[in-house]
Amino acid sequence: TRRTRSTGCEELSMSASDLPLSSISLEGLDKFGVDDLARPHSSNLLNVPNGSKLRFELAAGSSALGEKDLKFYCNYPPPGVPFDRTKYHEYSPKISYDGLRDWVVELPQPLKLAGFYQFYLQSGAKKSEIRTFNIQPTIYLNDQPIHPDAIVKQTFLTKCLGELDHWGPLLEEAHKTGYNLIHLTPVQQSGRSGSGYSIYDQLSVSSKLFKDQKLSEPEKMKKLEEALGKFSRNFNLMFMTDVVWNHTADNTPWLVDHPESGYNPENSPHLKVAVALDDALLQFSDEISEGKYPYVHADIRNENDVSQILSIFSKQIWPKLKLWEYFVMDVPAQIQNFEKALQEKKTVADKYGRDINAMETLHRDGILNDGSGDRFSKSVDIQVALSIFNSPPAQSQLEIDDRVEKFKKAIDEINLIYYRQLDLDFAKIVHNLQYRIRRGVVTHHRKMLESYFTRINKGGKIIPLANNGWIWGGNSLVNFASSESKAYFLRDVIVWEDTVKLRYGNGPQDNPWLWDHMRKYTEWSASVFSGLRIDNCHSTPIHVAQYMLDFARKIRGNLYVIAELFTGDPKIDEHFVAQLGLSSLIREGMAATDPWDLGRYAHRFGGKAVGSTSSGHVKHVTAAPPAAIFMDCTHDNETPHQKRTAVDALSSAALISMAACAIGSTKGYDELFPKTIDLVNEHRKYTLSGQKGIVRAKTILNKLHSEMAEKGFSEIHVHQQENVICIQRHNPESHEAVFMIVFTGFRDQSHHISDHARRVVIPAKITENIIASRLNVLSNFNDHEHHLIGLESELTLSQTDLGDFCHISEELQHGIPVTVVNLKNFPPGSVLGFRAHLFSNQLAVRDQFLQDLNSPRIFDEISRINLTDVNALLFKCDDEERVSTGHDSYNIPDFGKLVYSGLASFIFNLKEIRKSDNMGHPLFNNLRNGDWALDYIVNRLKSYPNLKGVEEWFRKVFENLRKFPRHLIPKYFDMALTRVYDATIKHAYELMSNFISHPINPFVQQLSWGSLEMLGRVPNAPLIFAPKLIETSPAAGLPHFSSGFMRCWGRDTFISFRGLMLITGRHQEAKDVILGFASCSRHGLIPNLLDSGNSSRFNARDATWFFLQAVQDYVSMVPNGKSILQDEVTRRFPTDSQDGDQTPVKMKLEDLVQEILQKHARGIHFREWNAGTKIDANMTDNGFNIDIRFDEETGLIFGGNENNCGTWMDKMGEHARSGNKGIPATPRDGADVEIIGLLKSTLRWVSTLNKAGDYKYSSVKLASGKDLTFAEWNEKIQRNFEKCFWVPTVPTEDSNFQVETKFVHRRGIYKDTFQSAHGWTDYQLRPNVPIAMSVAPELFQKERALSYLKLAEEVLLGPLGMATLDPKDSNYRPNYDMSIDSDDRMLSKGWNYHQGPEWVWVIGYFLRAKFQFEEGSKQDRAHRISAILMRHRKHITESPWWGIAELTNQNGAECYYSCPTQAWSMSCILDCLYDMSR
Repeated sequence: TRRTRSTGCEELSMSASDLPLSSISLEGLDKFGVDDLARPHSSNLLNVPNGSKLRFELAAGSSALGEKDLKFYCNYPPPGVPFDRTKYHEYSPKISYDGLRDWVVELPQPLKLAGFYQFYLQSGAKKSEIRTFNIQPTIYLNDQPIHPDAIVKQTFLTKCLGELDHWGPLLEEAHKTGYNLIHLTPVQQSGRSGSGYSIYDQLSVSSKLFKDQKLSEPEKMKKLEEALGKFSRNFNLMFMTDVVWNHTADNTPWLVDHPESGYNPENSPHLKVAVALDDALLQFSDEISEGKYPYVHADIRNENDVSQILSIFSKQIWPKLKLWEYFVMDVPAQIQNFEKALQEKKTVADKYGRDINAMETLHRDGILNDGSGDRFSKSVDIQVALSIFNSPPAQSQLEIDDRVEKFKKAIDEINLIYYRQLDLDFAKIVHNLQYRIRRGVVTHHRKMLESYFTRINKGGKIIPLANNGWIWGGNSLVNFASSESKAYFLRDVIVWEDTVKLRYGNGPQDNPWLWDHMRKYTEWSASVFSGLRIDNCHSTPIHVAQYMLDFARKIRGNLYVIAELFTGDPKIDEHFVAQLGLSSLIREGMAATDPWDLGRYAHRFGGKAVGSTSSGHVKHVTAAPPAAIFMDCTHDNETPHQKRTAVDALSSAALISMAACAIGSTKGYDELFPKTIDLVNEHRKYTLSGQKGIVRAKTILNKLHSEMAEKGFSEIHVHQQENVICIQRHNPESHEAVFMIVFTGFRDQSHHISDHARRVVIPAKITENIIASRLNVLSNFNDHEHHLIGLESELTLSQTDLGDFCHISEELQHGIPVTVVNLKNFPPGSVLGFRAHLFSNQLAVRDQFLQDLNSPRIFDEISRINLTDVNALLFKCDDEERVSTGHDSYNIPDFGKLVYSGLASFIFNLKEIRKSDNMGHPLFNNLRNGDWALDYIVNRLKSYPNLKGVEEWFRKVFENLRKFPRHLIPKYFDMALTRVYDATIKHAYELMSNFISHPINPFVQQLSWGSLEMLGRVPNAPLIFAPKLIETSPAAGLPHFSSGFMRCWGRDTFISFRGLMLITGRHQEAKDVILGFASCSRHGLIPNLLDSGNSSRFNARDATWFFLQAVQDYVSMVPNGKSILQDEVTRRFPTDSQDGDQTPVKMKLEDLVQEILQKHARGIHFREWNAGTKIDANMTDNGFNIDIRFDEETGLIFGGNENNCGTWMDKMGEHARSGNKGIPATPRDGADVEIIGLLKSTLRWVSTLNKAGDYKYSSVKLASGKDLTFAEWNEKIQRNFEKCFWVPTVPTEDSNFQVETKFVHRRGIYKDTFQSAHGWTDYQLRPNVPIAMSVAPELFQKERALSYLKLAEEVLLGPLGMATLDPKDSNYRPNYDMSIDSDDRMLSKGWNYHQGPEWVWVIGYFLRAKFQFEEGSKQDRAHRISAILMRHRKHITESPWWGIAELTNQNGAECYYSCPTQAWSMSCILDCLYDMSR
C-alpha cells in the first residue's frame, strides 16, 4: 500500500474552475462566551469530499454577524503549514460584511488532508461553540486510488494464521477470492488469556509469528513490515489492524512500574467501596468452593443454586461489610464536633433566617466530602450548621442541648436519604449478580464471578486496578470508571477479567508515560498498516482517540479508520464519527432480525436510490449518516449456522455484496465454519479452503462488488416480495445495472415462494449472466484437531446456464419492454445475478434525449421570449390558467393540485425531492405511472404562441422520454425541466435591472420572482381594454386576486410599483401601468378597483397618492423618466358626471397630475356612480358619498366618513346577525398619516420640478379663490405636521400639540389619523406612520421618530408582518378567519381584517424608516434590518408559491384566508433592500 509519511501540511495547487464546491452553513453558531472553547455542541456529521473546495456561509442578518469584528477560525492548515489540532487559523471573508451581502469564507485550496477538523467564530474575546467537518481519505492500493465503496475486507485472527512464513498461501487465496483489505487482529504479544485484544506489550510484536524466537523487537517489527509489503505487492492487498487504546492485558509488565496507568483506589478514591465489595465477593466465592455453606454446592447448576447464593449474600455477607459507612456520616462524631463548637461559643452570621427547612438547607449547603473515598468521608460544615441551628447563639446548656437535638435530627434525616439510595443500589447489585454468577464448579482458580479488579504487587503492596468491560445500554460519552459513575460498585460492568482499563486523564499532562507509550504504539501501527480498526471505540475517551489519530494521520495521511460502536444511539454514533473522522462504521448483516430487515440494511448503508436526481455543482453539506463497512459476519459474532441456517451464508453474502458501501467478512464465513472462533481459547490454525463452502461464489460476488464501485454503480434499489429480495445496483450515467435475486435462509422463515414472488420483473434487458448458485449443507460434520474447517456442503454454481434456476422472457408492459425472470428450483439460500442494460431502442432514445437536452436550441428559444412570456412559462395559478387556456393546474394523485400551472411548481417539488432523495414522492409516482405530466406541459404551452419554440422543444424531448423505462422517467423529467428553468430564470434576470442580475445577495433575486409571478396576460383582465388595449396587468396577489375585476387594484398596484417594476427594470410595463391607470382617472382620483376600465371604482382616498408617488419614482429612477410627464393620456372619463359627455379626450400626464392636485385643493365631493348593491352589497347609503376637503390653515387634506373606508384598511362588515354589516371596521376618516406623508412627498417633488423648469405649474387655486404655490403648501404641512400628529411623551406637553388627553393610551407616538369622527381612533397605534417616514422623512423630528419606531418594533413587529393594531387596544383581534359565523361582531366574517392580523407589506416601509432614522453605521443599520428579514428569506425559500404571504395571524401563524404570495409584500421588502444598497 502507499505508505507515504505525511508532512501534515497541505500543498497549494492550482485548481480548475470545475472543482467540486462544498458549502457549510454557519447558522446556529450564535452563542458566544468568554470561557475557553466549549465542547462541540453539534454531533451532526458533515462529510466533505476529498479534493473539493470548501466555503462557509452566513446569511446577511445572521445573529453572529451582529458581533463586532467577527472572525472565522479553522484548524485546517493553510498551504505549507503543518497540521496541529490545537492551532486555529484565521480565514477572512471574500467580501467584508456590509450588513447586506452574505458572509462567505472560503478555504484557499482544495482539501486533501483526510481527518476531522474544527471551526468556530470569534468576536473579541468571545468564542462560539465548535463544529466539526470530516474529509474522507483517498485510499490507495499499491499507489492506485480505489473507491472507498470498492473495499472488500476479510478479518483474520492473527494467532490462527500461524507463523509469518505460512501466511502467503492464505493471503493469496484471499486475494483470489476478491478481498482487497486484510484485517489482522492485534499482532502484538497477547496476555495470559491468549486473546488478541488483551495485549501484553503494545510495542512488542508477538514472537509466535516467527520461527526464530531470539529476534529482537526491532527485528520482529522490520520482518513483519517487510512481509506485509511483499504480500501487498504480490497479492494487491491492503492491511489493517486493531488499535486497542482502552485497556491492556492484566499481566502487562509495565503496570507494576506504572500503576497510575490504571484506575486504582489511590488515583480514583471513589473505587474504594467497589474494591471492598469485590474483595468480599471473591472471598465468598472461595468460601463456597471450600463448602462453608452447607446448603450451597460448589457446582452451580441452575437458578435455584444462584438464588441460594444471593440469599446468603444478602443476609450474611452484605450486612457484615457495612458498606453504608462509605456513603453516610458518622453521627456521633458530627454531634461531638457540633456540640464542641457550641460549647466554645463559636458564632457565625445568620445567613438563612428562621423561616427555612433546616434539614434541606443543611443537605444542600452544609455537607462536605473529603474526597478520600474512605468510610465516613462525609461530614458537616460546622460553620453552616451553626448558621442554621445556633441563631441566636445558645446561652445555656439547655439551649445547647436543644440545638444539638435538632442538629442530630437533621443529620439522621440526611443519612436516611443516603441509606435509601444505598437500598436501591443494593437491589441493583443483587440483580446484576444474578446474571453474572457462572454455572459450573467453583474453585479457588475459577471464581463464581469475574473479578472487577486486577491486583498487582508493587514492592509488596497490593494495588487493585479496575478491569475493563462494557455496560449494556450505557452512555458511551460517560467514562464508567470515573467518579461520575458508580458502575463498578453497582456491578453494572460486564467485565473482561483479562484486561485493565487505562486511565489517561484529561491530557498527556495527567499521565505522561501512558500517553507517550500509546502514541508510539499508534505511530508504529500507522506506519505498517493502511488502516486502523479502533477496538472498544465506544468506551475509548474521545479526546484520547483524537490525540492518537492525529499522530497516526501524520504518519499516513490517507489512513482508513473504522470502528464498531455499540452505543445504541445513532446520534451518539454520529458524534463519535464526527469527532474522530472515522471513515466507516462497522455494520453487520447478522444483526438483521428477518429478511425485510436485511433488505433494509442493504439499502440504508449506502448509495442513492435508482433514478435519483442531481443536486447541482455546489454541494450544501448537511448532516448525513455515517458511511458503513457492511459485514456479512464479524469475527466475534455468531455464524449463520448458529443464528439462522447455514445456507443463508450464500444468500446474505450475495445481498451484502450489492450494498453501495465497503463490505467485509471474516475468515471462516466462506468456509461455513459452524460457530464463531473463540478469541481466547482457540489455538487451531486456518487452512486453505480448497474452494469449499461458498468460496467459489464469494469470489464472483467480491469481485463484482469492487467492480461496481469503481465503475460508478452508485445507485441502489431493493425490492422484496415475501422472502425473495431483488436488489439492483445501477450506473446513473450509462444505465448499466446489476441485479441480484436472493431467497434468504432465516431459520424461522417460510421456505415456500408464491407464484407472485417467483415472477420477478426487471426493467432492463439481461446482457450477461453473473451467477446462479444454491447451497446444500450436509448433515455430517467431523471437526479437525489441528485446523479450523467448515461444514460439509455442496455448492451448485453456474455463470452461463441459468435454466436450472429460472426461465427468462421479454415482454411489453404498457408499451415498455421488460424482462421477466420466473424462478424455479430456488430453495432458501439461492442466488441469481446478472448484468442488464437498457433495451437497444431505449439506449438510442436516451442518447437522442441527451443530445437534445444539451443542444443550444432551448437557449435560443428562451432568448426570444420576454418577461410576460416567462410568467406564462413558469407561473400562472389555477384561475389564471383556466381563464387563459381553459385548463386547470396539474393535479397529482395523493398530493393535490400544483399551485402553478407553469414549470415553477414542478421545479419547487423537484427541489424538495432532491433534499431528501424522496423517490416515493407522489410526483415521481405519477411520472412512473404514466405520461400525464408530459402531456400536460406540452399541451398547455400550445395556448401561448410566444412559447411555441419551447413547446416544440419539450414535445421532441418528451417524445423520447416516453420510451424510457418508467423508473427512470422522473430523473430525466427533472433534467429536462431544470434545464429549461435554469435557462429561463437566467434569461429573466438578464432582462431585469443590474440590481437583480447582479444581486447583493440571493434574497434580492428571490423577491424579484414577485415581478414574474404578478405581471402577466390574463384574457379577462387586461390592464385596460380601451382606448388602447394593454394586455399585461399586475395581480394584487395569488390566487385570490388573479383574474377578472378582482385582479388589478390601484392601491396595491402603486404600493408594489417601485419594487415590482422599477427596481426590476421593467420600465415599459411601469409606463403602461401609469398611463393605463391615468386614462381611467376621474374626480381627481385614480381608481382603486380598475376592472380594465370597465366598472372602475373611485372609493380609495390613498390610491391616488400612491399613484403620484409612483410617477415621482418613475421620473427619478428611469433614464429620461421626466419625459413621461409629456406623454399623452387618453381620458376615458373626461368629465366627472356620469351623465356627461364621455368622449375620450387626450391630455398630457403633467396636466393630469396638476388636475389631481387642483381638485384636492378645492375639495372633492361626489357620489359613486351606480351607488347601491350593484357595486357593493354591504355598504350603507352614506358610504357611497366620497368627500375630501382641504384645510387652508394646515395644508392637510381630510376625507371619508364613518360609513366608508377609503384607505388600505378597508374591511367593510358583511355579517348581519352579528351587527357589523355595512359598518367599516376601520373607517380611518380624517387626515390619514400616510396620505399626508405622500402628499408632502408629492408637493416637494412638483415644487422641485417646477423650479427646474420640468413642470409648468407652480400653484393651485383654492376654493376661496386664492392661489397657493406648491412651496407654500409644502411649508404649511411641514409647519403643522408635528403639531397635529405628535402625541407627547408626557401629559404636560399636550397643550403644545393638538391632543385630546382623554383619548391617549400610548405616548411617544404619532397619531394614525387626525380629527377622525370618533376621535379616539386617532390615537390607535398602527403601522401606517412609517409610510410617511419613508417618503417624507423631513416631516419628522428625529428623536420623536425614533421613539415611535422603537415602540412600533416592540409592540407591532411580528415574525413576518406588522400587527395592524396595538395588542393593548380593546379592539385587538389578531387572528383573521372569514369562516366565523357567530354573534361576535368583532370576528364574524373577518371583520378584524385590520384589527391585529400581521400584514407584511408595511414592514417594508417600517424597515426603510428604521434605516433612515436609526443611529449607527450603514453596516450596523443594514445588519439589524437583514436580521429581521432572515425570516422572510426562509419563508420565500420554503414557499411553494415562490412568494411571501399577504398577511399572517398572530405571531406569524399561517392565515388560511391570506394570499400566500402578494405583490406588495415582496415589492416593499425589495424596496428596502434597494434603498439600503444605494
